[in-house]
Amino acid sequence: MPAKIVIEKPKQLLVEGAVPKAFFEALLAHLHLQDIQLQNYGGINELKGFLKALSITPGFNDENLTVTKLAIIRDAETDFNAAMASVNSALQHAHLTEPNTSNSTLRISVYILPDHQNAGMLETLCLASVNSKPELKCVAEYINCLTTLGIMLPNPTKSQTAAYLATTPRPDFGVGHAARANYWDWNHPTFEALKSFLRSL
Repeated sequence: MPAKIVIEKPKQLLVEGAVPKAFFEALLAHLHLQDIQLQNYGGINELKGFLKALSITPGFNDENLTVTKLAIIRDAETDFNAAMASVNSALQHAHLTEPNTSNSTLRISVYILPDHQNAGMLETLCLASVNSKPELKCVAEYINCLTTLGIMLPNPTKSQTAAYLATTPRPDFGVGHAARANYWDWNHPTFEALKSFLRSL
């Protein structure tokens, strides 16, 4: 969590870590959405504290600036319902549940990656956007080979993503920097629901 939170825009988009922040910076630029301020709330367990601090930060609800849109994005990981419940719990902890918040103009929205209904993560979404590329077949064979050898991957999706990115001109890039380099297909249908969510803010 940053030492100091600064509110500069009435639309706030909170994301889970530095990698998603870089990813969403690229996606917002692609969508020409310049009126949304990105904030990195850190890890999943830090969201409660971040929201509490955000709610008392100058500009959240005062005469100079008032936040009117607050959006939170996180990974579902293995359980969409659990992820959604975790975000709702953090909002309740910060007294930011509608209509209980003191800011009557505030509207809160949540999006759970990859598609707001299934288990998965940001990498799941990114891989789906390049699913027609022939390189992914080689990546799948590589992952299967490791499994056959008894090598247990702690996160197969992240491993698959890293293997795919190793085939790009900048194999040292992670998911966020890959987004800035347009390595993900923004026009792929898999991004449509997320893009609609961002445009609605």
